[in-house]
Amino acid sequence: MKKIIALLLVLVMTFGLVACGGSIGKQNIAGSNKYPDARYDDAAFGSDEWDGTLPIVTDNKVLTLGLHAKAATLDYETNAYTLWLEEQTGYDIQFQLFSGSGADYNTQVSLMMTGNEPLPDMFLDVGGSLNEMGNEGALQNIAGYLQHQAYYTTQTLNDYYPDPAERAQVEKNLVTSLRDMESGAIYQMPHMYGNKNDTLLAQTVINIEWLEKVGKKMPTTVDELYDVLVAFRDSDPNGNGKPDEIPMFGRDTEVTQNIVSWVINAYTLFHFAYKVAVDDNGQVYAPFLTDEYREAMKFLNKLVDEGLLSDMTFTATFADVAAVLNPAEGEDYTVGITAAMTDSNFNVGGESIYKYEPLPPLKDAGYGKGGYAPTWVPTLMSGNVITRDCEDVQSAFRFMDFLNSHESFIRCRWGVKGENWEYCTAEEGKGKGNFGGDAKIKILKPVDLGQPQNVLWTRAATMTNEQYWQLLVDGSDPWTAEMYEDLGQQIEYANAAGVPDNYFQLYDRTAEENEIFLEYNSELNELLRSSIAEFATGIRNPNDDGDWADYVNEFKKLHVEECWIEIAQATVDRQNGK
Repeated sequence: MKKIIALLLVLVMTFGLVACGGSIGKQNIAGSNKYPDARYDDAAFGSDEWDGTLPIVTDNKVLTLGLHAKAATLDYETNAYTLWLEEQTGYDIQFQLFSGSGADYNTQVSLMMTGNEPLPDMFLDVGGSLNEMGNEGALQNIAGYLQHQAYYTTQTLNDYYPDPAERAQVEKNLVTSLRDMESGAIYQMPHMYGNKNDTLLAQTVINIEWLEKVGKKMPTTVDELYDVLVAFRDSDPNGNGKPDEIPMFGRDTEVTQNIVSWVINAYTLFHFAYKVAVDDNGQVYAPFLTDEYREAMKFLNKLVDEGLLSDMTFTATFADVAAVLNPAEGEDYTVGITAAMTDSNFNVGGESIYKYEPLPPLKDAGYGKGGYAPTWVPTLMSGNVITRDCEDVQSAFRFMDFLNSHESFIRCRWGVKGENWEYCTAEEGKGKGNFGGDAKIKILKPVDLGQPQNVLWTRAATMTNEQYWQLLVDGSDPWTAEMYEDLGQQIEYANAAGVPDNYFQLYDRTAEENEIFLEYNSELNELLRSSIAEFATGIRNPNDDGDWADYVNEFKKLHVEECWIEIAQATVDRQNGK
């Protein structure tokens, strides 16, 4: 009979473990790791030593999972996803649950590791300095298992990315984001969040009724955008006789809502998360210090000064975007162009989804360095790790590998097969997928992830790709059909604009480089973020040479060259085999 081992309270863990002290060395690893010193050696993930046979164990062996407790899961022990995993893998799954926030969970786990406390077999979805913990002996190196026993991970990646070049790049991104640069070890099971619509910087939309009323076409250049915004400001497109129109509104650094980066990328390739770019000669540079970027700041300044871009853009929350997109019944629409999260910012069943249509990325503004649609790298660290106290590392790895299986993802996302979802037949799914392809699954009863339920773990890490697992859209729900049609159009626009072949997305830092990187990283990030708002709103004047020089000098004083550019250059050189 399985049981939940413990619910660890934040204060008890914090004060109880600090007193333990101590450090951990490699010699303390107790688990039977078949490849304890393996390096990731650029071979593809593989499974030549395991064919995915289930169950993984046959003696009802106990597997203890450390997990951050979620209020939305009523009972982990009787959870439908738990019961399914036990049925498939043969394990008797027991839980060590941690309360508090996500940060509290990470702190508690770190204290357990450094305090030489007994650990569960694995932790799921944990953060912190995991490579450091691994190098100190608290975690198992799974690099060898990934190269020889990653059956489900390999199968899933091959299905999601049938093009060999794209498949290789995705794996490279996964490894780069996870491995320890110096030891070559990998301590975390790769997790891939590959939904393309959620990697777009800006899902930009325009009020199509306003556009028709002012007699303009979809803007594709900065000049056309300016003309449309002026028309929205001056022509009373909502027809209420009031000057209440907000021509353009969004946010400045957030995924899918980043209207500011949508504008900047007409001038130069720029992604706030990755900061730097690479020229045709393989040299790293900082786009935010270039003349082209300054021109983008001038344009943003002009838009705000003339009332064409709301200054609320630089303070807005996620909810603010939804609020302006969905006026109450009887109220007028007030925003012409914004960037939204299409499947979250439009009220389900409401009329707004029909009022707005996707806008493509803006074309190059005339400098030869813009016209791009940079996206977030479709990979994330999962934080699924096997600890030093796991005595059967091979079976534990195979369990984590099974979490990356197709059905594991579907159950994590959609719930119980036969109750919440079912597979489509080839005939009923042909051409009826939500992104225009063939549907593979149909939803019977949607799972409300925000409400208490007992059918899944809301944060179980797996391999996701909803463009592959397309949902059946049969016309019975026009709102959902329209929403997915818009998402599909956003993806098409982004793919058409694209990015350069040498688009920089991932740092691959050594321990020494990481120490340098972190020294001023927070201050550099804050300067980059705040300066965009300051240039746009006129606190700094992008047209004034003195203000621009001061801005550049502030980055130099924070050692931008050493902390970002030189380290990124070292990363690029290593990736190019230099």
